[in-house]
Amino acid sequence: SNTYDRQQDDMYQDALLATSGTTKYARMNASAHTSTNGTSGINAGLSSTQIVTTDGVYITDKAATSYTLVDIHQSQNTEQTFDEKGYF
Repeated sequence: SNTYDRQQDDMYQDALLATSGTTKYARMNASAHTSTNGTSGINAGLSSTQIVTTDGVYITDKAATSYTLVDIHQSQNTEQTFDEKGYF
């Protein structure tokens, strides 16, 4: 973009590049900017949630005030077949 600086009576150009992404473990973003007036910078962010239990550590990109871990075992005493899922 073009910007006019009235205090300096000068015109300069800015460029910005930004990207973001998500996996099932984290959300991330990054940006970089530069200008013909000599300023430049970069920014990066990473966000994930770690759930620590006595059984292990679980990582997710979902933020919440509480979590429920459901441990599903195949039943040995039934003759019916069920389609078991570990999510709601």
